[in-house]
Amino acid sequence: MKVLHPATSRTLCYHCGDPCLQEEIAYDDKTFCCAGCRNVYSLFTENGLCEYYELNQGAGASMRNRREDGFAFLDEPAMADRLLQYRDDEVARVVLYIPQIHCSSCIWLLENLQVLVPGVQYSSVDFVQKQLTVQFLHAEISFRELACTLDSLGYGPVFHSADLKKEKKKRDRRHWYRIGVAGFGFGNIMLLSLPEYFDAAMTHTPGFALFFRLANIAFALPVLLYSSMEYLRSGWNALRSRTLNIDIPIALGIIVLFGRSLVEIALDLGPGYLDSFCGLIFFMSIGRAFQQKTYEGISFDRDYTSYFPISVQREKGSAWEYVPVTDIRPGDRIRVKNQEIIPADSILLDAEVHLDASFVTGESREVHIQRGERAYAGCKVQGAAACFRVEKEMADGHLTQLWNHQAFQKKGAVIRNITDRLSYYFTPLILLIALGALLWHGLYGSGWATGINALTAVLIIACPCALGLAAPFGFGTFIRQAAKKGLFLKNAESAELLTGITHVVFDKTGTLTVPEKSIPRWQGAALSGIQQRILASMVSHSTHPLSRALNEQMHDEEHLPLETYSEQAGCGIEAVVNGNTYRLGSAEFCGTVGNNAGFTRVFYSENGQLLGCFLFSNVYREGLPELLKSMERSFRFTVLSGDSDAERERLQQLFPPGTEMHFHCSPAQKLEYVEALQQRGEQVLMLGDGLNDAGALKVARMGISITDNNNQFCPAADAILEARSFTQLQRFMKLARRSIASIRLGFVISLLYNVLGIAVAVSGGLSPVFAAILMPLSSVTVVSVVSLSVKLHTRQVFKERI
Repeated sequence: MKVLHPATSRTLCYHCGDPCLQEEIAYDDKTFCCAGCRNVYSLFTENGLCEYYELNQGAGASMRNRREDGFAFLDEPAMADRLLQYRDDEVARVVLYIPQIHCSSCIWLLENLQVLVPGVQYSSVDFVQKQLTVQFLHAEISFRELACTLDSLGYGPVFHSADLKKEKKKRDRRHWYRIGVAGFGFGNIMLLSLPEYFDAAMTHTPGFALFFRLANIAFALPVLLYSSMEYLRSGWNALRSRTLNIDIPIALGIIVLFGRSLVEIALDLGPGYLDSFCGLIFFMSIGRAFQQKTYEGISFDRDYTSYFPISVQREKGSAWEYVPVTDIRPGDRIRVKNQEIIPADSILLDAEVHLDASFVTGESREVHIQRGERAYAGCKVQGAAACFRVEKEMADGHLTQLWNHQAFQKKGAVIRNITDRLSYYFTPLILLIALGALLWHGLYGSGWATGINALTAVLIIACPCALGLAAPFGFGTFIRQAAKKGLFLKNAESAELLTGITHVVFDKTGTLTVPEKSIPRWQGAALSGIQQRILASMVSHSTHPLSRALNEQMHDEEHLPLETYSEQAGCGIEAVVNGNTYRLGSAEFCGTVGNNAGFTRVFYSENGQLLGCFLFSNVYREGLPELLKSMERSFRFTVLSGDSDAERERLQQLFPPGTEMHFHCSPAQKLEYVEALQQRGEQVLMLGDGLNDAGALKVARMGISITDNNNQFCPAADAILEARSFTQLQRFMKLARRSIASIRLGFVISLLYNVLGIAVAVSGGLSPVFAAILMPLSSVTVVSVVSLSVKLHTRQVFKERI
């Protein structure tokens, strides 16, 4: 039953929590401020999503400010393509900025969009950035309909960069306004309190005492109702959602200090502590601003997400050159080979191409596009190499965002879990200590006045922030320093996984060896001109290290168009030209039997008839013996190879005695071997090139993909190691361990600060204002010490002899 009548009091809307200013809509025994809020509530009820209100009552966004144009511009294909992160025949994916995201209810609702909105497959919220990632079936719901639906729920997305900047400036201005109001109140109350500072009883001017105290209340009210609302609202939202955060004790301290002052003034017991109250808010607000500036100065997000250590072939004149993906610009012509990643949104210039979109969508998905159609950043080419024209610059952090999709995540990080648990128990413990200090001083100590002072000081000075910030900033600094040295890690969890390794497994080809430095030698009958050109065409499409070596030797050879092209992991390449089938790869793949003669062999056949093979004398990476010697005391080793055991004797000379070596391994066998090791309790670090060992990289505790100035990228890996830094592997692992030590140092500093600060506060010897100054300084100190410590360790580790 819906009833509409004028609002007679400041009734709060059940959905958004705003006052019903003009009219009230009664529905289902609840009150709403407008039809929009009532409709959203009805929608939630019909879809069984009323847990939204159990998490935070009144958490919804007001529906009185909905967008009137209905996002009509999203019907324009050019505009939609510019905003979408990915689109194929069925699925589209977009990242939206939602400024209304503010609490746990928002996260819960937006991550359950698939229940509420038909056509939505997946949604994920980045609370800090206020971003919502949505993957949807565009045949069931259009981009515009999705935006309108979100707007109807009170979460209208903001699309234009000017609006984003305006929103950020508005938030920044609000914070400085709060500081200004608190400072104004603090200064004026200090001025009006001067007479009582010198004459507490106001014996000479008793008539002015009440006037000054009432004036102080008038100056303090805006500070309470405006400047402190950030803390009060955060604490209240946490209590309503049955969670605990750092703002709960701060909010309680603010209420106690202000309430105590009102009681003293009302009962004529004294002037109260409104100067301390305003000073507390003023210094805490300045402290938060100072904290934010410090965090921005040390911030590592942009530094490491804007760089991605892969290259792409770009046209230069009549030739192709490899350039970092960050150097490509709109209009550039790029060539992407089989299994290589498309680094930026581009238009296909060739007739057709098959793409693997699993890196973008998180699930196995093959897409077929034709000339003139768009290929989205993050898709991998399947089959023959293809040429594209770049449409958009690679967005900062876009590939790293995709890499951090939940489909590619691993479990095993310990530090963050410990931090979360400590932070969870911190707030209730502080509340108990503060209450105990109040009761002790009130019942057995110096009196209730000292008890209330101790209560307030404990609530303000206690700060788990430093505890929670030590790990993110410690790992973040390690990630940034490692990237500068050539190791690019996926995220903080990957940095932690690099510690605790007991067993290192090496893939051979492309990891231990550098096929490009080996000069292949042909063994067999002389090839005809057509056979050579077909061979050159086949290897030009492949990213396998041995194919790249052959391509380097045959780069002057004329290429012939291939009718079909396919590459089978662990086997080889197959192409069809003029109805004839050509194969290049292992002996079994080419229908023959190989022999072990100290060489790696790549066979070449035509219509099942062997033409001959290429012999590769393996060239091992420079510095490999020294690296193995530095690591042999700390780790066990295994070598896995898809090749024959022709190199067994050479490898036994390089590796320490007892090293396991397995040859003729398929990708599945490599995966099974790593799984078996980990089931025996080993913590495995897998190093490979990501071609025939992606499964092993994924199941290992830590998987590192080696890259040699190419666009080969394996999403299953936790890190990418540039080949030039291969011999620094032991140093990276040592730096990871020292970074953990730096984070623990941050924990110790944070705990010492809290223990000593709380001890002094409990004694009643610390004023709330001084506590407000110390609290942000503790966070800044911990963040600075941890970050600088990791930087110092980086210098030391990379100077030491290992």
